[in-house]
Amino acid sequence: MAEDLQTQYDDAVLAYTTGDYEVAIAGFESVLKAEPDHFEAQLSLGMAFYRQENYARAIEEGHKAEVINADEQR
Repeated sequence: MAEDLQTQYDDAVLAYTTGDYEVAIAGFESVLKAEPDHFEAQLSLGMAFYRQENYARAIEEGHKAEVINADEQR
């Protein structure tokens, strides 16, 4: 299961880096559904919304990442 989750995350990151933010968002949300405390997926989800200029949702998702790992500076 963990390997599948990593593959989902990697696929979402690839979508993000190629500018396919809808696919990236769906991928990060899928990872978070399986593992709600996946910090990198949570942070990346916020960044994908930011790239779509959905700033309110980006901030909301960023705050969720902050709850998961308050010591992270990103």
